[in-house]
Amino acid sequence: MTEVHQEDVHWWNQMRAGDMEALERLYAQYVQELFSYGSHYTKDDALLKDCIHDVFVILIRRHRHLSATNNVKLYLFKMLRHEIFRAVKKEKKTAAEFSIDFTTTTVPVLPAGQGPEDAEHYHQQAAVLQQLLQRLSARQLEAIYLRFNKGLGYEEISALMEIDNQSARALVSRTIKKMREEADGNRILPVSLFIFNLLYIIRNT
Repeated sequence: MTEVHQEDVHWWNQMRAGDMEALERLYAQYVQELFSYGSHYTKDDALLKDCIHDVFVILIRRHRHLSATNNVKLYLFKMLRHEIFRAVKKEKKTAAEFSIDFTTTTVPVLPAGQGPEDAEHYHQQAAVLQQLLQRLSARQLEAIYLRFNKGLGYEEISALMEIDNQSARALVSRTIKKMREEADGNRILPVSLFIFNLLYIIRNT
C-alpha cells in the first residue's frame, strides 16, 4: 500500500471513530477528484455537487457503521456513482447513461518540423478515433475510462460497475478488440497508431 493510501486509511478509520477533522481531511483530499470522476456520469454540475454533498452527509450520519477499507478512493467513487444514478433516476433525467465527451479532447501537439500535411493527417486520425469511441455503449466507455484514465485494476472496476472480475476483464478486452477491428478497416487510422491515440484521448478526457 502506498504512503498516500496508508494516510487515507488512517483518516478513514479516524472518521469511523467519530473524528470529524479526519472527515474534513478526506473531503479536502478527494472533493476535486470526485467532481472530475462524477462529471463523466452527468454534465449537470448542480446535480453532481449535490451528490458529492450527499456522499459526505452519509459519511457523517453513518460513520460508525461504515466498513473498513484499504482503498478509500474506490469506496468514495462507488458511493458517488450510486448517488448520481439514484438522483438521475429520481429526477427522470436522460443523463443516466455514462456521458464522457470525447469531442472536446485536445489533439497532441505535433513534433517540431512536421508540415501542414502531417498535421492534417494527424487530426484526421484523431477525428476517426473519436468517432469509434462514440460508437461504444455506455458500459464500454465506462470500463475503458476507469481502466486507462483512472488506472483502476480489474478488481476495482468490477467493484464499481458491480460485475465480477472476469466480466470486467472481458468487457475491457472486447471493447479494445472491437475498436481495433474497426480501426483495421480505416486507412486513415493505422493500427500502429491506434493504441497510442486511444490512451492519449482517454487519459486527457
